[in-house]
Amino acid sequence: MSACALVLTIALSVIVRASAAPLTAIGEGMRAPGARRVAFSNGAPAARASSLAYVASGDVLRSIALGAAPELNTIADVSDVGPCESVFAYESGKRGLGDDARTRLAVTCARANAFLIYAVRADGKSAERLFALTGVNRIARPRDVVVVNDTLAFVASGTHARVVALKLDPSEKAEPSLLASTFQLSGADALELGPSSRQTIRVLSGGVRRVTTLKYTPAGTLQLVGSVKDSRLQGTSGSCVGVGSSERTFTYIVSPVYGGTFAIFNSTQYGAPEYLSGIHADGKNLGFAESPGIYEELRDAKDVSVHENDAYISAKSIGAILVVDITNPSEPVMREKLQSASLVGVDRIVVSPNGAFVVAVVNATSDDGASVVIATSDDAVIDKIPKRRKLFQL
Repeated sequence: MSACALVLTIALSVIVRASAAPLTAIGEGMRAPGARRVAFSNGAPAARASSLAYVASGDVLRSIALGAAPELNTIADVSDVGPCESVFAYESGKRGLGDDARTRLAVTCARANAFLIYAVRADGKSAERLFALTGVNRIARPRDVVVVNDTLAFVASGTHARVVALKLDPSEKAEPSLLASTFQLSGADALELGPSSRQTIRVLSGGVRRVTTLKYTPAGTLQLVGSVKDSRLQGTSGSCVGVGSSERTFTYIVSPVYGGTFAIFNSTQYGAPEYLSGIHADGKNLGFAESPGIYEELRDAKDVSVHENDAYISAKSIGAILVVDITNPSEPVMREKLQSASLVGVDRIVVSPNGAFVVAVVNATSDDGASVVIATSDDAVIDKIPKRRKLFQL
């Protein structure tokens, strides 16, 4: 276990906004070798879900207790099947390791073609393996996982380019079982949940430049709703559908196209996603219709996470978190930049369900050099430190 008090290095001039409080502070990096993905609990009340984040970190699983003094804890050893690359946190209807211990982690590990479920203690400092499926060829080289109502899990298989359904037992007496239902695609790199009322998931693949919407039934059967192929999806490195009060009707992506692209795809209508808008790092010879917003800061953007009207983007080479105002999704506008030496090499980024914290993984592609950095919105520090934060003048 290691602990790191936030080192407050950056402040800002206050901007009146309708969305979450602006970030005002950033912590030093907490070493987390092998860190790849970060997840907050899906389905838990926002305040509780935002108090703990979970990290798939190579041969271990870690938790981050968020607050004035964030703590990074190793909660489980997965070296027998690791390294593990993907984690999805969700709420179970069954109590686990204590009265309030309802958080479960669905984990996938590519080397062992494994699907695991862990129960996390209420304090977030340890976890117990409940089930493990290993050597499962149908999910070969799993790339991502999502869970629905603690009854269904969907895994994206990189080898087979398909989505595979698994049945989960809410009573946790029977181990997960593979369902007959799979959906073959041309590529499957990442999964996102759609609106629960529509019972949909979205599948992204940067290799084949597609976003696909699939509908699932309570039995786990998958059906095609619609799919779009778009050049802006080439090489997609990050995607999300929003947290907080977002309705999951939009898909947000970042890709290296045009030097660095942030794009929004609209799924408001039931059907294939449609390209809505985007901003880019390069704009030469593209014309205003293709690139009305040119922001050099987007160069080498790697990931995106959305809370309400704010999109947070990791800018790897300049070591920054970019904040894009998406109040009008048809006209995204860059608003702010939070920059620090601690963020140089930032790959992954996830905002907490209440919008109070942003968790970033730096050097996620390095087995030994990865670290976790926490940014937060603590208005009490605004008058205590020099104003070094850059604001975009619009």
